[in-house]
Formats: sequence, C-alpha cells, structure tokens
Amino acid sequence: MSNIKDNQIYFNIKDNLVKVSHKNPITFTEFLEATNIAILTAMLSIVKNAPEEAKVEVKEDLYDKYNAVASSTLNMFAPEIEMRPHLTVDAILEAENAIIKRNSDKLRNQKATS
Repeated sequence: MSNIKDNQIYFNIKDNLVKVSHKNPITFTEFLEATNIAILTAMLSIVKNAPEEAKVEVKEDLYDKYNAVASSTLNMFAPEIEMRPHLTVDAILEAENAIIKRNSDKLRNQKATS
C-alpha cells in the first residue's frame, strides 16, 4: 500500500449516486485495501462495543451482511461469472454426507470407549 499512507479518499453521495475521488493517484488494488481496512476496522469496533452476551450474534450478523454485499457487488459487476462453480448440488451433498459420516463415526467411537 505505497500511496495509501499519504492519501485521502473522498466519497460524495447525492441522490443515491456515489462519486469517489482521491487526493493522490492510487491503483484499484490500493483502493480495495484501503476500503477493506476501513470496513474491517468498523466491524471490529462494532463487535468490541457490543454487549458481551451479543458479541457472537453481532459478529455473525456482520459476517452475513458483508458476505451478501460483496457477493451482490461481484454479481452486479460480472453476472456471467459463476461465483462458485465447484459448489454443485452433488459436491454439496457429498460434503454433507462426509460430515455426517465423520460425526457418526466419532459418536460410535465415543460410545465404544465409554
């Protein structure tokens, strides 16, 4: 992040349109790094300031929201690109069956040693 440390990024929002500008030129990768650091910092702060009994739920909610927004952004950018082509119905079913078998084997072993 060579230019990030001595730069400023501006977001101007008007009528649901966002205009982004910066003080010094930056690459798209540097822009992503800077905005992701800002998002991560906000997420960590929100979890830190949540009541102790709600921290796990707040963290999971933020994770789900960020995941949905990032996925939606990629889908709007390139809807023709399948995001997870390896996650076919068969692959998911196979993974689920492996997890069920592993848990079943673990339970069986626990009962045998009890």
